[in-house]
Amino acid sequence: TKPELAIFADDVKAAHGATIGQMDPEHLFYLQSRAIDKEQAMMILARGFALEVVYRIQNHEVREQMLKFVTREMDQKLGATQ
Repeated sequence: TKPELAIFADDVKAAHGATIGQMDPEHLFYLQSRAIDKEQAMMILARGFALEVVYRIQNHEVREQMLKFVTREMDQKLGATQ
């Protein structure tokens, strides 16, 4: 997301934006061709995207907490699809 805040002479405006997209069908196909069902493949790809962001966190303590959180949440969701 890209939050924005602009204040001009007592006129406050706030907005945010987000970029989203579809999962690459080739990535899904690759995983599915290795006997991973579609739901699991989507969760594996989502986990990879989430961890890519987590690894960019500079603060070691925050990064480790987020790593644990993302791993735990995604593992629970992967377990639910099996």
